[in-house]
Amino acid sequence: IPVSYFPLGEIHGKNHLLKVTILTMFLLLMQTDFTEQEICIVLDAALCHDLGRMNTGNHAEHALQSVEKYRQALCNEAKREVETIILMHDKTRSEITKNIENIKFKRMIETVQDADALDYIRFGADKFNREKLRHPKAQLLLHLAMELNVVTFAYHQSPMEYIYRKIRTYE
Repeated sequence: IPVSYFPLGEIHGKNHLLKVTILTMFLLLMQTDFTEQEICIVLDAALCHDLGRMNTGNHAEHALQSVEKYRQALCNEAKREVETIILMHDKTRSEITKNIENIKFKRMIETVQDADALDYIRFGADKFNREKLRHPKAQLLLHLAMELNVVTFAYHQSPMEYIYRKIRTYE
C-alpha cells in the first residue's frame, strides 16, 4: 500500500495500522489452524482496515471508505475476502453472525477486531475495555499492545522498527 493512502494523524494513522497488523500477526500465530493464504488475507485487511478513517471522532462510514481506498491502491489485485473483513471489522458479533456463515471466516474478522481493540489501549488503560476482546488469547497480548504504544508515542519509533530490533536481539 503506498504511504499516500494511509490516513494522517496519530489516532488512526500509519502507526495505528502497523500496530494492528503486528497484533493481528501475533493473534494469527497463536491460532495454529490458519493457512498461509488466510494469514495473508487477514494481514492485508488489518493493514487496510482504517484507510478511510478520518481523525475526527467516530467516523461511521469509514469501513466502506477504507474498502474504496484499498481498491484504489491495489487496482485489479484487490481481494473480496480482504474487502469483507474491512467492511465487517467495526460490526457487532450479532451483525457478523447474521451476515457471515463460515465459522473460520468469522474468526478471521474477529482477529482483526481483537487487534484493533487491543490498540485502543493507546487512549489509556481506563478507556480500554477487555470485554471487547473476542478471543481469550487476545488477553495475552495486552502487554505487547501497551509496549507498542509506549514505543510509538514516547520514543517516536515506528512499531515495525521496534519489533524488527526486538526480533534481532534473539538471533
